[in-house]
Amino acid sequence: MPVRDVRNEYDAAVRKVQRTDKLPPKVLFVLRAVSSCFGFCMSIFLITVGWINRHNCEEDKHIPYWLIVTGIVIFISALNFPFYLIGWRRARQALAPQKPTETDIKNATPFKMHRISRFTFCCLCMCIPIGILWTFQIFHDHDNCDSLTFWTAFSVSILYLFWMCLMVGVCLLGCCMVGASRFAKQVSAAKQKKQQQRATVQNA
Repeated sequence: MPVRDVRNEYDAAVRKVQRTDKLPPKVLFVLRAVSSCFGFCMSIFLITVGWINRHNCEEDKHIPYWLIVTGIVIFISALNFPFYLIGWRRARQALAPQKPTETDIKNATPFKMHRISRFTFCCLCMCIPIGILWTFQIFHDHDNCDSLTFWTAFSVSILYLFWMCLMVGVCLLGCCMVGASRFAKQVSAAKQKKQQQRATVQNA
């Protein structure tokens, strides 16, 4: 099977898993708003804990600063939704009475914040594993590290690992759906071939 067909089947399988295209716009709006609020609250908490206890973790002095950097990156990523609202308002005013598309909204978003958010998200995916390594290295000996700082870093690590397992599971599910679809097509083709052979024999 050509690579393009496999890619199309994979994309279709992922869309079936996500089902985001069938969610009502209001539900998507609420999900984005809640995610943004959670990101702001979490980032402020991480920055505050890391800054206050930046000298209170003798076991590994990197952990408080890692919390600060992680909080800043999450804060920048959470800015995507407020800037999205600005782009949505601008696009709606420019295209009224027509409804703006996602492309129109992105083009009207100040500073191309959706691109900055993607970049910071990639940075987050790269910097958190480093903090996980630092955190688990002192898991059995963190008496000289502030308890709030350590358990905050530990919680962030667990959340990230859970998220990664979820993403890997979704990818594996998509691959399984592609494999099942290809197998079903092969079985269907084999059945049709047998039916054609039987019809040929009967006609003969």
